[in-house]
Amino acid sequence: MRKIWVVFGVTVLLVFALSCKSKQKPPQEGEVRTMYQGPMHPQVIQEKPGDCPICGMKLVPRKMIYKSGKWVLYEEGKETEEMEHEGMEEMGHDMKTPPGLVPVNIPVERQYLIGVKTEKVKAKISEKSIRTYGKVDYNEKKIFTINLKFSGWIEKLYVDYEGKFVNRGDRLFKIYSPELYQTQEELLIAKERGDSALFENVKKKLNLWGIRDFQIEKTLKNKKAEPVITFYSPYRGFVIEKKIYEGMKVMTGMNLYKIADLSTVWVHADIYEEDLPFVKEGQKAEIEVPYIPGNKMEGTIEYIYPELNMKTRTAKIRISIKNPGYKLKPGMYVNAKIKIPLKQKKIIIPVDAILFSGEHNYVFVKKGKGKFEPIVLKLGPKVDSGYIVLEGLNEGEEIVTSGNFLIDSESKIQAALKGMSVHQH
Repeated sequence: MRKIWVVFGVTVLLVFALSCKSKQKPPQEGEVRTMYQGPMHPQVIQEKPGDCPICGMKLVPRKMIYKSGKWVLYEEGKETEEMEHEGMEEMGHDMKTPPGLVPVNIPVERQYLIGVKTEKVKAKISEKSIRTYGKVDYNEKKIFTINLKFSGWIEKLYVDYEGKFVNRGDRLFKIYSPELYQTQEELLIAKERGDSALFENVKKKLNLWGIRDFQIEKTLKNKKAEPVITFYSPYRGFVIEKKIYEGMKVMTGMNLYKIADLSTVWVHADIYEEDLPFVKEGQKAEIEVPYIPGNKMEGTIEYIYPELNMKTRTAKIRISIKNPGYKLKPGMYVNAKIKIPLKQKKIIIPVDAILFSGEHNYVFVKKGKGKFEPIVLKLGPKVDSGYIVLEGLNEGEEIVTSGNFLIDSESKIQAALKGMSVHQH
């Protein structure tokens, strides 16, 4: 009898246990419950309150809906994030959303923790500044060579070293030349005979040889040819090359001096190929000498050289600049800055807002109620205040400018978890 009662008791307990287990029904598709979610790790979802097993923070109650085999946020009858993107795998990835990312919901309190900052997109007029360095060089248009159109011997040298500054009309040297002496005699004979045609031809010949009018007048006044005559500089500048010495015999066509006028110099600067579309001839450039801070000079871009340096990926430009006081010296390195105003209003966003992934450039756009959506951008050139946006954003949209790397990580985690759940089903 006792054994019968024991068997009956065990049977009752089993029936009770089975009936209790049958009450714990699995969630149904579309069922809404209050679940508990990790504030820093939203993948942690439990039916009862407690602590997050990953970070130890207290789980936060959330109204959630069971959809496609997992719990997702529910917003008062609106389609949830999972429902909004339902069928994306079947229809193909949204071209606006970068691969491997999904929109994410981040509570306000968590936004404060990770330092999320946003900024509204605006169209504005900006400018692009190109900063580079340059090297001062001679203005090739103002380099002059002094040579002779007759031969002779140098009797005396007045400009006797390189680097000396000479003005137009300064004495360079005295020369004895039989050719020059004979031509002076011809001039005197033509004068005495009254042969005006011959006289003018001989006088023009002396002028072409570099003999000044006042020297010719002196010869005519004295009625005597000068065996030794002074040669004067026809140019103004610094002697950068000298190939003449006292007592030296000089021949016709021999280069004696090279004189450079440094009142205007050239600056050769390197421009990266990505900036070349902005640089035009005639634009202004600001030049500053590093060892003279604050002393800025303005030049003009005269020429853009046609070839590109294959190693540095730069092209040279030539800036012409006035050089008062000769502060700029050939061979000197200077800083160059070219400011290019952009005339049309463009949507420009700060560099910190953009995430560069190599294949895609994107930002996170704030959609309200803690939702952030990654959007692919088509970027234009970089300007001073950021990058010009060609496609992807409209004026007035709000983008994340700080904390976007943490949002990006969260988006990638959610995308990975979503992919895992899809493969499991």
